[in-house]
Amino acid sequence: MSLNRRKGAGSDTRDGPSSPDTTPKKRATRNDILSDHFTASTNERTMQTIFDMYAGASSGQGIMHIAEALGIKDIFYPRKKINVMIIGNHSSGKSSFINWYVGEHVQKTGVAIETQGFTLVTSGKKRETLLGVATLQLFPHLSDIKAIQDTITKHLATEVSISNERKFAEITFLDTPGLVDGSFNYTFPVDEAILWWAQYADLILLFFDPIGQALCHRTMSIVERLNENYGDKMRYYLSKADDVDNEQDRQKVLIQITQNLSSKIRNQKFDLPTIYLPRADRKSHVPNAINEILHDIEKTINLNVQRGLNQLEIDSKKIVDEINARLDRQKVLIQITQNLSSKIRNQKFDLPTIYLPRADRKSHVPNAINEILHDIEKTINLNVQRGLNQLEIDSKKIVDEINARLDQDAANRRHNSSAARKGLMYSALACLMPIILVMYIMCGVMDRQTLTQRNHFYHVLVAVQTVAHWLNMLPEQYSLHFMLALGVLFIVFILASKWVWRYKPTLTKKDVSVLRDQRRYIEETVMQRKHDLYQDYFAQFVSGEFDP
Repeated sequence: MSLNRRKGAGSDTRDGPSSPDTTPKKRATRNDILSDHFTASTNERTMQTIFDMYAGASSGQGIMHIAEALGIKDIFYPRKKINVMIIGNHSSGKSSFINWYVGEHVQKTGVAIETQGFTLVTSGKKRETLLGVATLQLFPHLSDIKAIQDTITKHLATEVSISNERKFAEITFLDTPGLVDGSFNYTFPVDEAILWWAQYADLILLFFDPIGQALCHRTMSIVERLNENYGDKMRYYLSKADDVDNEQDRQKVLIQITQNLSSKIRNQKFDLPTIYLPRADRKSHVPNAINEILHDIEKTINLNVQRGLNQLEIDSKKIVDEINARLDRQKVLIQITQNLSSKIRNQKFDLPTIYLPRADRKSHVPNAINEILHDIEKTINLNVQRGLNQLEIDSKKIVDEINARLDQDAANRRHNSSAARKGLMYSALACLMPIILVMYIMCGVMDRQTLTQRNHFYHVLVAVQTVAHWLNMLPEQYSLHFMLALGVLFIVFILASKWVWRYKPTLTKKDVSVLRDQRRYIEETVMQRKHDLYQDYFAQFVSGEFDP
């Protein structure tokens, strides 16, 4: 079908019904309607050949198949037909022109608003009328029109003609609803629908009826909006010009329409030639530019053939360039891989291709940049895990250090207590040595009677007598040695007291309290927060509740 933009491999882009058939009468199938004419013009054969090269009809390996295999997304099937859309007020001669061009009465005509919907008129093998649903089945890409209104389907139709007149086999006409102002109520947004169809048109013909509502507001509004995007496609004609016999009246109408068009069409030149359908039974001296329409249609057909040939060359070059680029990339990849293999031993590695995506440039090279994003995200997740793990390890280190310090403080306190006891013992023993010496001397210089007479020395006497009893066992010649021994023992006990009576450092009560508070904070706050963070982290990947 011609009313389509160039579609991809997965879309139905055939140009529509195309040639007559003499097979026994039966209901036309979709393939029957879409077949080409048996007798085709040079342009038809050229476009059919181009289409076959895309589809691979003869070789079995067409451009679309190769493009799909290479992942090239911007190659589409060519259009075999051009699309000619005709717009105008009611009774402007749109349907009559199509009937005249086709050479068959395919569209109703009359003074009343006969065309109240959109009708596609195309060529095929058998005369057929398709309603809205069938039209969208035949041309599935047109289903987007339902976005304008769901019920617009019932205002669509397709007329398939077997005519071979003129260039009809290479054209699909689109007959649009007659435009009127006033009380007439369209059942769908006709302005938006016409603008939607314009994107598919190769040529837009605007017919102005010199007698009817040529200057109606709706027509002029649509003309203005169409010119914003499709001005180069539009052609303007004063249709049915032979209905105005008076030259002055005709010129007046031309001036009025031209002035109105000039206010809508800015920065663009336009002509408004007069046209009418030639009739054998009626001669007119009014200039008839209907051959200009035929010329514009033929010119548009030729341009479509040129576009097809140019696009064939562009797409073919695109495929060849892609194949060459892949081969070159493959050579580079092999070279790099071989060099890496000699450096990286006992380890597997990949070498994907990457590049930065650009909105203004499409590439069919495999792009593994998402793998980098995945690796970065994976590394971030691993870093989070390491952070949580390190938090636990460091918290345990701190708790262990606090426990070690508290345990060491307790051990130091026990050691200090033991050292104090031992130091006191050795100090007492050291003090005992001079006392024994004094007692020994007293036993030698004072007699018993003297000591007894002094009652307050009685207890001392008892002690001295006890010591003397033991000392008298020593021979007298060893007295000096005994005293020296007492002196040595005194020194030894003094030194021993100083040696054992050494304190290790201990923590203050405030330090102990601070350490215990820090340990409680780590165990109760930090470790619980770490557990909560783990739950939040796992929630990104796994659904469900986690046991604490």
